[in-house]
Amino acid sequence: MFNAIVWDMDGTLVDSEPLWAKTTYAMSEAMGKRIPPELQARTVGAAFPFTVRLCAEHAGIKEVNIDYWRWWSHARMQQLFAEELTLRPGVERMLSRLHGAGVPMAIATNTERAVADPAIERIGQALFNHTVCGDEVPRGKPAPDIYLHAAKALGISIERCLVFEDSPAGMQAALSAGATVVGLPEHEEDLVAGAHSMRSICGDIHFDFSEAGELEYWHNALRLGS
Repeated sequence: MFNAIVWDMDGTLVDSEPLWAKTTYAMSEAMGKRIPPELQARTVGAAFPFTVRLCAEHAGIKEVNIDYWRWWSHARMQQLFAEELTLRPGVERMLSRLHGAGVPMAIATNTERAVADPAIERIGQALFNHTVCGDEVPRGKPAPDIYLHAAKALGISIERCLVFEDSPAGMQAALSAGATVVGLPEHEEDLVAGAHSMRSICGDIHFDFSEAGELEYWHNALRLGS
């Protein structure tokens, strides 16, 4: 039986990926050359320095000041989060039910703390036992560090944690850490080998169905599907 849930944030709990896409496209344009959609797709779920270097490389910039572009993008994301951030369908009710049942939960997001905190507050900080951000571990996703950190903070073995992730980088991070992973990518072909497809389990990638707030449901669904 699973003892805890560790959640990705962007694209899993909040519908923030379109906002990150806006900022990434704008940053690439500010560097001198807009990245195409296929390059932007590679930044989904990735650590921020990777995104900056990808945009700089596309613009032909050999040396890039990551701290400057961090400040630049954080200012835009904080404004977008304040004005446009929404929770994904069913998330609020589901998290409330799990919290009420006493299920230990954490957020593990590649988003850096300065940008993540307003989103975590929007989701409900009090619902989680711990949150960890991309600038608080040695390596961001797809490395396993952030999930190992979250499990340690919860005091629960990573093998007893259920992880929900939407990005290939995040799924790979959680699998490498040793967690059981439910993947909810926008495109099913992005599901990483070893992750369980949420579409296959419940027919959708949203949480607006009654069983979503029951840890026993996910345990049974994954046990039967294994």
